[in-house]
Amino acid sequence: MNKRAAVLGLATLVCIAGILAWQLFQTPTGGTAESRQAILNTALADGQGWTIASETELDGFVISAAYSANGKTALAVFKPAAGGRFTLSTSATRAGGGALISGAMIHNTWYDLIWLSDAQAEHAEVYYTVNGQAQDPLLYDVKDGKILCIENQEKDYSISVSYTAGSGKAARTLQV
Repeated sequence: MNKRAAVLGLATLVCIAGILAWQLFQTPTGGTAESRQAILNTALADGQGWTIASETELDGFVISAAYSANGKTALAVFKPAAGGRFTLSTSATRAGGGALISGAMIHNTWYDLIWLSDAQAEHAEVYYTVNGQAQDPLLYDVKDGKILCIENQEKDYSISVSYTAGSGKAARTLQV
């Protein structure tokens, strides 16, 4: 009877270990764009069918810009974790195209994050107003869906973005 109980106990442990291993391998690791996309599809209730359009690396973090099947856009920050994994740290979404402005704290440094979801966007001008004082505009090339990551140490500021699309049409999005 003791041998039978031992075999049954061992078989149970092997089954439990197998189930845990299977679940571990089924959970997206965030190590690839496809895996991060799967994380977005699970984590972001605001939108359906997320597709990552652009990504950039910032001090070990991955910044992903995505659009959904129902017309939303998102900026998502993935933080590195043990074993080459990445976890969703923060995200911002909005309806429609245009400029999506967000921010993230990465290693104790604040970054303003800007993505122009208009595939035809070529150039962007970023305007800061700091403590009520307008600053000189910052000019950026945003071809190919580039995500802007601008280090910012200010506390009291507003930001606006003006950009030129391939048609030459200018657009402006404000964030206070």
